[in-house]
Amino acid sequence: MNGTDTPFSPVPKLLAVIMDRAEIHKLEDILVEKHVLLHFMFSAMGTASSEILKAFGLSGTEPFSWSGVEYLGYFFVRALSYMSVALVIVMLLRRSGVSIGIYFLYLFIVENLLGLIINNKILEEAGNFLPLRSSGQLIDAPGLFGKVLDTTDIEPVYFLLAALLWIAACLLFCKYRFQKSDL
Repeated sequence: MNGTDTPFSPVPKLLAVIMDRAEIHKLEDILVEKHVLLHFMFSAMGTASSEILKAFGLSGTEPFSWSGVEYLGYFFVRALSYMSVALVIVMLLRRSGVSIGIYFLYLFIVENLLGLIINNKILEEAGNFLPLRSSGQLIDAPGLFGKVLDTTDIEPVYFLLAALLWIAACLLFCKYRFQKSDL
């Protein structure tokens, strides 16, 4: 061992390997010799296990609670609803760029305006049962895309049922369209 090498520091050896790229076996020898991979593996396992314990509330001072777990299901329904509407638009247009533009146009403008018109002119609260608004009424999204217009006194079960019906209708339409069209 020379003066720059210590038994616990592979840095000078790594610098030599980085500078001499033709000899890749030296890097493998360093990794085997210093058990670097073993260190990284145990470090990753420790980090993952501590994060899992934090997620379940087992490492802090607060006890684990199942309160609010229904929002996981609501979020899944909301994500599935958004994806099924996007799938319908893609199946109708068959162009990815145009489909993305139409989807965002529908998401941010058309459905909100249609919901306002239905709520104010046709039937009160019926506009809240449109495909994306029904799933959007299940949970509040933080920030810009939350419940912007109004809150309602309708039970979330009805919005969940409406969202599931819209998802089923979208998926059945896409299945029918896929079977009947020549893709």
